[in-house]
Amino acid sequence: MNDDTTHYTLEHNVTEDALQEVRNCFDLFDIGFIFDNGGASLFSWYEHEGEMRYVSQHFPEFTFTLTGIGESNGEMWKKRFQAGQVEEVRAEIVWPEFEELT
Repeated sequence: MNDDTTHYTLEHNVTEDALQEVRNCFDLFDIGFIFDNGGASLFSWYEHEGEMRYVSQHFPEFTFTLTGIGESNGEMWKKRFQAGQVEEVRAEIVWPEFEELT
């Protein structure tokens, strides 16, 4: 498996009547398939932020949340897109304290 591969999950609040139009916008970047897989796909998508900003700018009434889990270093993040804006949060791994050995 390629170390640059990321597992993406896309969540959105796109209404049924707008779904095909939004999917067509994703197809401009050859990524419409992310809608076909229940919002989950494993691939390299280096331009995801710019392309998601573009889609969200064209459909400002909807919110898109993209989750990425990297294969190479286990990085995990979520990006929320709305009206061309993006907010990113990163997972924080916290190690629990060891229990006392008996």
